[in-house]
Amino acid sequence: MGRTKKIKLETIAKETGISVSAVSLAISGKKGVGEKTRKLVLEKARELGYEENQPRDTGKDREKAAMAQVFIAQRYLQESPAFYMEVYRCIADEAMKRGVLLTLRIVTEDEENEAIVPQMPESPQDACMVIGEMKRPYLDALKAALLDTPLIFVDYYDVDDDVDCVVTDGFRGMEEMTRLLLDQGLSDLVFVGNVHGTKNICDRYLGCCKALIRVGRDPAALRVIPDRTERGILMTPTLPDPLPQAFICNCDTTAYKVMELLEKRGIRVGSEISVAGFDNFPPHPDGIRLATYKNDPQVIARIAVQTMMNRLDGAEPQGVRFVEGTLIHGESVRYRRRTNGKREATGHR
Repeated sequence: MGRTKKIKLETIAKETGISVSAVSLAISGKKGVGEKTRKLVLEKARELGYEENQPRDTGKDREKAAMAQVFIAQRYLQESPAFYMEVYRCIADEAMKRGVLLTLRIVTEDEENEAIVPQMPESPQDACMVIGEMKRPYLDALKAALLDTPLIFVDYYDVDDDVDCVVTDGFRGMEEMTRLLLDQGLSDLVFVGNVHGTKNICDRYLGCCKALIRVGRDPAALRVIPDRTERGILMTPTLPDPLPQAFICNCDTTAYKVMELLEKRGIRVGSEISVAGFDNFPPHPDGIRLATYKNDPQVIARIAVQTMMNRLDGAEPQGVRFVEGTLIHGESVRYRRRTNGKREATGHR
């Protein structure tokens, strides 16, 4: 009698277009896949002659063979260096340590606007990540194409999504930064950023507003100037007239542009006017050190990859996880002075 051919999970995955991890969950009866997917997998397994008591890949083997695709919108990569490319680099390094191979997909402006999702690779993906916010129709189309493949959002969240989200804490971080400025007696502030541009920028603006409310100031009086085009591309902002006591910028790249504009006017940043940023990226150029809020890409990457591994092991989505950062005082803020001439080290933790 001929020997029965062993049917691998990878074969079922390829036949159904579903990831190996999802096939494993479906066959073993574990949580993490929908009933429609489970039924499809079981029917294909029976059709191919898969035997449940045949040897299966161990979790260790599955981790070594795992593949994930990462999506980033092209508009986030216009500036060099780009924060999200640094986040991706850290995620790729961390994933490699865990035996996961990543492929990067840059989503063009047309693809995002028209919700054109690329054809999934012939080899089914075990998980997918999206770094940064994308337009809702595109995300909906991507989720539909992925079926039950685990999806992790990095630095983006939506309360309506039943997925894992790993997000920098822009609201709390910007509240801390604004409080630092207010504690120095800097009450006339300008927020630099498109409030309706992304959820991250909106959160940072609202954190600034909360700090103002806590000291009895009306946030409606906060002046706002844009730093992005309607397409979401970073641009050089236009300085307001009159100038404020301090600019509080939604990212460091914009803060550096504001500092450059002020320096061209002969205005000394840190002594005559204050500028604060956010992210602690890109690295500080020559000159005074920027006051900012540090979001560590390596910390974000470790949490994102661990979240992905948990999903590959069958865990349910855990919702939004905020990654706390660190306030960096820098030299771009005009601090209060003590009688001995030293700067006050005001801080909030």
